[in-house]
Amino acid sequence: MHRFSFCIKSLNVSNTFYRTFIVSNQGLNSMKMQNEVPLISYDILVKNRLKKSDARVDPGSIYKTYPNAEKALIGKNPKLRYVWDEQDCSNSFPSTPEEARLDLLNFLEQRDMWMRRKNLKIPQFCVGSIIKVTRADRLAPEGWTRFVGICIHKNYKQNMKGANFTLRNVLFDEPLEIRYPFYSPLIQKIEVLRHEKWENELHWNGLKFLRDYPPAYSTIDENMEAEEYTTEPVIRRWTDEDKDRVASWFKDIYKSRKR
Repeated sequence: MHRFSFCIKSLNVSNTFYRTFIVSNQGLNSMKMQNEVPLISYDILVKNRLKKSDARVDPGSIYKTYPNAEKALIGKNPKLRYVWDEQDCSNSFPSTPEEARLDLLNFLEQRDMWMRRKNLKIPQFCVGSIIKVTRADRLAPEGWTRFVGICIHKNYKQNMKGANFTLRNVLFDEPLEIRYPFYSPLIQKIEVLRHEKWENELHWNGLKFLRDYPPAYSTIDENMEAEEYTTEPVIRRWTDEDKDRVASWFKDIYKSRKR
């Protein structure tokens, strides 16, 4: 506070602006602690200070524009954009970034993704679904390997070539996780055995907490038959029985560590 007082007095700014600046600064600190995204950037404050001596400050737009996502409030996660969802790409992909309304990098990536989708059907599924993936493997006798597991995470870059998802299963009492890139040429088939969503899923962390939970929650039958696919996922409720089961699991762990 004393440092700001000294700087502002040296600029000979009115008391009115002094009080406004201090309040704004406190607001910035609180926002930074919560979301690490300042409501009014320091560049905007400096720009307004150099442009005029009025006590009023123009905070600028509260929205941020992204090259591959819809406009969103600053600090909020934007909705990702897919060209094939916005335009008819059944026969061809837009020929220029301007037609696709993307920058050059995202245009090239989504064009490659669209070409890959012509040869590989990528179904829609959310974290919590049970997925079966067939992948080419030159060392396997059949030339391919298959893995069934529950999807515990999908990375944020779902509309870029780096999109991937992680499957988890417990085989022979040993947990196993495999991360699959959606657009890898080794992926031969992706099947949704059950389209499901857990109500206690954590934002951006998905179901990674299953790594610490009883193995039964991550154990999937390898021979599971596919259920009827539904556009809307089935909600997996987290019941009181589940809560008691997990609490008992951790209690036994803590007891075993007691010396």
